[in-house]
Formats: sequence, structure tokens, C-alpha cells
Amino acid sequence: MSAVSEKRVWILGEENEVRGYLEALSDFPELELSFRGSLAAAEPVTSRPPPHMALVCGEEHRIEPLVQLLAAGTDLWIESPLAANPDDANILAALAEAGDRTLMSGTPLAHAPIWKTALMALRDGRIGELRRVEWRAPIKSPRANVQALEPRALLTALEILEKFAGPVEALRVCWDPNGAGAELNTRHAHQVEGLAQFHDRRQGASTASLTCRGDMGELWIGDAQSVLHDDRGAHQIASGICEQAAFSAVIRALLRRRLGSFIEDRGAWLLQRVTDSLLNAEKWRPA
Repeated sequence: MSAVSEKRVWILGEENEVRGYLEALSDFPELELSFRGSLAAAEPVTSRPPPHMALVCGEEHRIEPLVQLLAAGTDLWIESPLAANPDDANILAALAEAGDRTLMSGTPLAHAPIWKTALMALRDGRIGELRRVEWRAPIKSPRANVQALEPRALLTALEILEKFAGPVEALRVCWDPNGAGAELNTRHAHQVEGLAQFHDRRQGASTASLTCRGDMGELWIGDAQSVLHDDRGAHQIASGICEQAAFSAVIRALLRRRLGSFIEDRGAWLLQRVTDSLLNAEKWRPA
């Protein structure tokens, strides 16, 4: 019998937020989807058999049903930020630890399998010393300006930048007053720079991409392929960013995670830093 057999799973969120997780469940026939709906509709948790694991989607999470789920023995994946404030996050972390439950938080795309391959290439020195990491992503807004940026887009960008460049030490937001786009500039340890650019998907590439620039080459990752550029030319080293594989990776990570484990959520902290920066956002300065 599989170690994950007969596990009940709830997927909580609005229809447009849960689609990726629902499709990913086809990779896990041992899991039984026993409830799908909004977080509010899941209350009270005691009205139905509690799940073994729950995937909580979206950007706003009320703490009451999450507390009920942890108390009922449920392992949780909560899309970043974990909670609306540090106090609520600490409550959830304490409950997970006391109940020996798994509590994970993050953004789905940051779990795409391609990042592991890319990080191995960087650690092997394929591009030399890392100097700069650039993330470019489309957003749905008809005006891709600072006010239109969704927290999920910001947190995805920051989580991916930190995955390659380490924790953010400083950040700044810039925007184009004509609505062409917005960008987030970050600084990391060892003088590594980060850049996240957001553009209207109707005016640019419809998919996201990542570029890691080193002093001896660069690694570019798109939706279909990953290409390493060095002194020997360009080499395709792997496939690209697969969003569906990212959702599957989230579920797999939650299943395999040691009970009682908790990954520190930096989402709320980073979002607060971005909010503070938005208050002093600068206009784009054309090169």
C-alpha cells in the first residue's frame, strides 16, 4: 500500500485560484478530493470529516478555519503570505508544532522543478560568480502599473529571486507613468542585484522568464527551454518553466515533508517591505 494512500484532501479557494491544484491531483490517484470550495465555506471544520491535508489558495486567509484544521490534525499548504500579520503566523506555527503537523507556505511557481536544475548549474560554476538575477512576468491588468500589481505576482517574484540570490537586503519599486509596466529592484548579499519586471501581457511576452547573469556567462530559463550561454556558445540544458509541474511539486512536497516541520514564511515581511516601498515609488528613468 502506498504511503500516501487513502488521504483526504481539501482544496480551498476561489475557482480561478484552485484550477492548477485540481489539475495536479491527476498525478496523485491515491488522494481523495473530499471538499472543494472557499475557506469560508469550510467552516465549521467539525461539520465534516477533517482532511489529512489541505491546500489553501489565494491571498487573504482568515485564521479561524486554519486553526480548526490544524487542531483537527490536518497538514497545511498555505499560499504566501501565511497570515495577515506576524502574530497570526506565530499562532499557526505554534499550533502546527504542538500538534506535530506540517505547515508549509509559499508561492506555487517557486516550486517549479526547473529551479533545482538551474541551481545545480549555478553551484557548479557554469556561469561563474553570480552578479544579477532577473525575473520577467506578465500580469493581467490592462494597465501594468504599481497599483495593479497583485500580491501573488510580487511574492512569486521575490521568492524566486531569493531562491537564487539569497534573502533580500533592500528593495525599491519603480513604475512607468504611461502604464507600460512596473519593476522591483532588489539587493542581496555579495552585491548580487535582483530585478523583477512586470508588464501587460497584451504588450509583451505572455510567459515568464528568468535570467541569471554571472561574470562568465548567463543562464536563461523560459517556458519551453533553459539555455546556458558561456564561452563555448549556447547550450540547452533542460526544459523550461512548467506551471503544472509546479503545482504537482507543491503537493508532493507536502506529502513528503516530515511531520511537525515548518518552513519560515517571509511572505508577510516581504509584502510589508514592498508596501513601504510603494509609498515612495519612483518613476522609471529611461536608460
